[in-house]
Amino acid sequence: MKDNKEVILSRKPIDFKTRFKKSLISPWVYLMLGFLTVLSFYNPYLWIFTTVLALTFIVMNYNAMQQYLMKIELDDNDLKISYLNIKNVEKSIQIPVNELTVDYYGNGIGFSSLASNHMRIEHNGQTKLKQYQTIGWTLVDLKETTRELKEIKRQIAAY
Repeated sequence: MKDNKEVILSRKPIDFKTRFKKSLISPWVYLMLGFLTVLSFYNPYLWIFTTVLALTFIVMNYNAMQQYLMKIELDDNDLKISYLNIKNVEKSIQIPVNELTVDYYGNGIGFSSLASNHMRIEHNGQTKLKQYQTIGWTLVDLKETTRELKEIKRQIAAY
């Protein structure tokens, strides 16, 4: 039997701790938090606002880094997608290409844009995987992978 596997995407694994630490490095967030901290000396209520803002930033990044897409293979008419979970255990899912929905989302404004740029992979309307912009995944990578997966689905549907 012939093996019809085609590797569409392959990434070097990056563990959760490294992804999370790198996601917290955002100079403009630190500038904003520093500015609010200085202003909070004049208005004590700004301490509360600054603390909530910092905690929100940390929680958003923690949630965004829980999955790391490593490999996508096309096996006949199925996509086999491998990813690392939060415990750095490799998991994989298999989705028939004709039941695949993939979209890129990147419309965050201001603070929410830090954890909003992502690619969502769905199967029958259920989100199976979200890959956020992080170390190893740039905005261009997310957009190109989304475009490529949509093109594969279009070609298989036309065939």
